[in-house]
Order: sequence, then C-alpha cells, then structure tokens
Amino acid sequence: MSDKPNLHQRIVAIMEDAGAIEKEGKAHPSIGGFAYHAIDDVDGAIRPLLVRHGVTVVPDITERERVDVTVSGGKVHNRVTIHLDVTFCNADNPADKLTLRAVGMGVDPSDKAEGKAVSYALKTLYLAVFHLRGKPDNEADVPAERLPPKPKQKPSTAEAAEPDLPNSYKDVIGEIKSCPTSADVDIVLAAAKADIVRKEKTMTKDQMENVKQFAEARRAVIKAEAQANADDPGEEHAP
Repeated sequence: MSDKPNLHQRIVAIMEDAGAIEKEGKAHPSIGGFAYHAIDDVDGAIRPLLVRHGVTVVPDITERERVDVTVSGGKVHNRVTIHLDVTFCNADNPADKLTLRAVGMGVDPSDKAEGKAVSYALKTLYLAVFHLRGKPDNEADVPAERLPPKPKQKPSTAEAAEPDLPNSYKDVIGEIKSCPTSADVDIVLAAAKADIVRKEKTMTKDQMENVKQFAEARRAVIKAEAQANADDPGEEHAP
C-alpha cells in the first residue's frame, strides 16, 4: 500500500496551509462598493500549494451560452454563462481524482466575457473546496511564506528600551502612487503591515486609514486606465 497521501488528504493539507485570503477586490460604488475575493488573490494563494502538495486542476467547459445585454448608457455588452467541470487529480496517482461542477458568468464589451466567466467559476470553486476564509484579523493569520521577507535584524539587548521607530507613512504613500498595477499596490500594503506587526516601523491609526483609502483610490485609477485601454478598438485587436 502506498504511503503517499491520497487526493482528499492533499486537499486537507492545502486547506491547512492556505490560511486566510484578504478581500482586496473592490466593487464599483454604483453597485455597493463591497469588498470581494479577486481571482488573482485566490489563484496566487492556491497555485503554489497545489504544486507543493501534488494536485493538478483540469477545467473543462461543458456548456456555454452567449447573449447580448444592454448596460447603462445604452451600450451592448456580451454576457457569457458557462458550466465548468473541474477535475482535481492526485499527481502521483492520476486515477485518484475528483470532478466538481461550477457555474460562471462574465460580461464584457469585447471578447473577454468568457474568460471572466471561467475565472469566476474557478474562484468560486476554490473558495468552496478549500474552505478559504476572508480577510484575516492580523498578519499572524497569514502563512509566513505569503508575508514579505523579513530583513536581517540588528543585534539588540532584550533589556534595552523600545527605540523610536521610523514612521513609514510618507514612504508608503509614495510607493503606492508609483504602482503600475493593483498587484503592486497589494504588495506595498502587505509590506507596510508586516513592518508594523514586526515593530520595525510605525504608523498611526489615522495614517494607516489614509493609506488604505489612498490605495483604494490608486486601484480605481489603475482599473479605469485598464478599462479605457480595453475599450480602445485600436488596442483591442492589436496582435
């Protein structure tokens, strides 16, 4: 009998390692401005764990429906609904597998609706299969490998009084302002939070709140720029 874990044991191991995933996605204020799990956040957390524990994921679109829908401003967009069969497979024993079905829907003015539908279906399935939790209460709830690397500490005596810590507020604001993508904004925020938790830098509660609001504003600008590029016919069909 093989001493290697079966598929369900591997899924449990992934659940144990996954921890919490922050809801970094932000809906448009017109539909409530709620926070949600972005596919990049979920996939970025799960993919290395699938590799580590030897689980492959094979999606297969079994049903597809496309219709035209009219959105605000009278524009016509594509709406695609897909049924996705997703097979989780034990990499060491391909016969040991589990197939589940997910449904996804995507709306887009060009040709990206189906991709959005697939992303939504996969994200929903990952959240359910691995029982992924939402935003952690603190960095201790996030696996160490998903925190920025800790820089080398200077020697210090335990009896020494706590030193005055440098305030990172202006530096963080400057870094966020120069971020080209939402993922870069997330990295800067995570690094700032980690520095504060490790007591390497400091920031007041009001400053941290301002940083979060500035990050949201920067994400909105990045998203608007991306949408503008997507809507540009000249770029949309570029090779």
